[in-house]
Amino acid sequence: MATGQLFSRTTQALFYNYKQLPIQRMLDFDFLCGRETPSVAGIINPGSEGFQKLFFGQEEIAIPVHSAIEAACAAHPTADVFINFASFRSAAASSMAALKQPTIRVVAIIAEGVPESDTKQLIAYARANNKVVIGPATVGGIQAGAFKIGDTAGTIDNIIQCKLYRPGSVGFVSKSGGMSNELYNTIARVTDGIYEGIAIGGDVFPGSTLSDHVLRFNNIPQVKMMVVLGELGGRDEYSLVEALKQGKVSKPVVAWVSGTCARLFKSEVQFGHAGAKSGGELESAQAKNQALKDAGAVVPTSFEAFEAAIKETFDKLVEEGKVTPVKEITPPPIPEDLSSAIKSGKVRAPTHIISTISDDRGEEPCYAGVPMSSIIEKGFGVGDVISLLWFKRSLPRYCTQFIEICIMLCADHGPCVSGAHNTIVTARAGKDLVSSLVSGLLTIGPRFGGAIDDAARYFKDAHDRGLTPYEFVESMKKKGIRVPGIGHRIKNRDNKDKRVELLQKFARTHFPSVKYMEYAVQVETYTLTKANNLVLNVDGAIGSLFLDLLAGSGMFSKQEIDEIVEIGYLNGLFVLARSIGLIGHTFDQKRLKQPLYRHPWEDVLYTKLVLYGLLVRINFIKREFGSFIFLLMNIDICIMLCADHGPCVSGAHNTIVTARAGKDLVSSLVSGLLTIGPRFGGAIDDAARYFKDAHDRGLTPYEFVESMKKKGIRVPGIGHRIKNRDNKDKRVELLQKFARTHFPSVKYMEYAVQVETYTLTKANNLVLNVDGAIGSLFLDLLAGSGMFSKQEIDEIVEIGYLNGLFVLARSIGLIG
Repeated sequence: MATGQLFSRTTQALFYNYKQLPIQRMLDFDFLCGRETPSVAGIINPGSEGFQKLFFGQEEIAIPVHSAIEAACAAHPTADVFINFASFRSAAASSMAALKQPTIRVVAIIAEGVPESDTKQLIAYARANNKVVIGPATVGGIQAGAFKIGDTAGTIDNIIQCKLYRPGSVGFVSKSGGMSNELYNTIARVTDGIYEGIAIGGDVFPGSTLSDHVLRFNNIPQVKMMVVLGELGGRDEYSLVEALKQGKVSKPVVAWVSGTCARLFKSEVQFGHAGAKSGGELESAQAKNQALKDAGAVVPTSFEAFEAAIKETFDKLVEEGKVTPVKEITPPPIPEDLSSAIKSGKVRAPTHIISTISDDRGEEPCYAGVPMSSIIEKGFGVGDVISLLWFKRSLPRYCTQFIEICIMLCADHGPCVSGAHNTIVTARAGKDLVSSLVSGLLTIGPRFGGAIDDAARYFKDAHDRGLTPYEFVESMKKKGIRVPGIGHRIKNRDNKDKRVELLQKFARTHFPSVKYMEYAVQVETYTLTKANNLVLNVDGAIGSLFLDLLAGSGMFSKQEIDEIVEIGYLNGLFVLARSIGLIGHTFDQKRLKQPLYRHPWEDVLYTKLVLYGLLVRINFIKREFGSFIFLLMNIDICIMLCADHGPCVSGAHNTIVTARAGKDLVSSLVSGLLTIGPRFGGAIDDAARYFKDAHDRGLTPYEFVESMKKKGIRVPGIGHRIKNRDNKDKRVELLQKFARTHFPSVKYMEYAVQVETYTLTKANNLVLNVDGAIGSLFLDLLAGSGMFSKQEIDEIVEIGYLNGLFVLARSIGLIG
């Protein structure tokens, strides 16, 4: 057990099992005391890593979060206090793990109900290794003006009232955490305040005792007197009695043992704490109080007289000149949290988002003011939900039926259209549902499925201006604009789109007016005189009929109709509908277990026209960093070699399809990038991870490959669809040649080559590919440069730096 001061203004702690409020209270106390550094160095949250944002005064700071005690101790060697907020089930194991760390000096265990046998082991280990355990079942402790554990002393208002923001002259120790708060207040009223306060916890076997802390206080010069609050049950107080009798305590001790009322009960009574129960006479509050008094402690006649006894003892020390009362200071104000200030009506804050379509604040979500239960009870369909969320009103049933028909008719159009094709390619690249869906959706635009709004816009403008079909079509021709909603690649005059016919039939039966649709049909009649395939397509049908729906329902003003068309509501119908089909294509490809797609060479026209080769060079860095040149050169080479691999690979193929759908650069690029994954270009990190693990564990290539086979995992970085033993990838050879010439060591690359030698005995195409070459060589680069620790190398591989190289490099080619 420590013999002096436990904490100081520079003490830092590791907080186990993240709890926002107690940590924030610690940081607020730090700020109140004028500490320069936060007292919480790191948080340990099993299974989580990263950073947690909290406030240090007005400044928001990021505190590191670690998944393991050992990692946290290694990262924060100066943090010597371990605050354990684990449950009683895991508190003992995590506390023992902390005690075994050489950097940890004090462990505070908050949980109640820790098994007594476990507590005894913790106590024995701590005493044998000169460490301190506070608790279990404790609120913690505090050194005024320096450091506090968790929720000790409660709120900031209470801390200020108890003057705990600066040190006083009184050392206080108690079994009860709740009564500690009461006594901090009492002591602040009648003395110059607390110097240090500890709640040892109310369990039968506390990690440290009342006498342990009184003896510590006796050795701290700043502590001039001690206040002790015990309770009935157990015999802990008698160790203090013995210390007083033996003269080990030279400073005044004011003590009280609570629980004198227990004698009023006829049978044994269990009070709040596990250790607070009336047992034999020696464990009674009366016997303990008498023993303390006989040993020389100041013991009042009742708890009510406790405050007066403390005051009298302190005043006497002041009179004798042994205490110079602390000069009072004004603590800085703690900024109030915005949520609390708003709740109390002290401030008003602008909102960041406006939402008019739904509200989730009540007992159930509401769509445009309609509770979810009403939507179900009234038998609403998807069309009704769209009318509420998109149009913010409940449309007539024929309108919502029309919306549902549009969704059904546009849900899919086979696997050959641009959207479905890209989704299929991405799904076959092994990517997830969302990536596959987004890749297909990105093709929707003016050439594929995205012309509904334009069709509605142009038909409405022409109709409302009274243009004849002839005038409308010819004016569009003069502007060089194709008429949106007119024309089809397959359908024609004699084979019209069945979907268009179904929509028109429904509208003529149910709509009050179909003036815009009839105008579109008149336009079709004229365009068919020019070409046989210039029929009204599904975009034009939906666009014109939606105008009739909006105008005929009587629920929208002219301005609202114009806004709906302008914003893009109608294309939203196609996007929603086609998502159904694209999701279906994704599931279909995964169910069929289709392999990576590569477009056939014979379907590509390769020209001899060369535009530009784009290289990324940062020459000034090479001059600036000298010995760092080979690292940069290797990065350059990786980027150059991976910039493109022709138009047939998945990423390039999707980018080309999206660009041909008339989409912008970013959409085309993203569509291609979304195919990068475990089957296409995204195996560099996995290759590095597996090669490193196998090499570092000393596995032979045979052991490594066979262990992967047993797990059902293909070896990342090995295998190619085209290259083989007799036709190896030239890029791999170039990388290996550069590394052997410039790298200090190529141990990981050589290991990868040994793995390749073994895999080639199994199949002719199981060669080291560019992912495996870059992955293994990057390990050699990081390890050989001498600029990265083992932990940093592991982190670089884990985060995904190496796949980042491929993404960056291939972006050059996809943009091209």
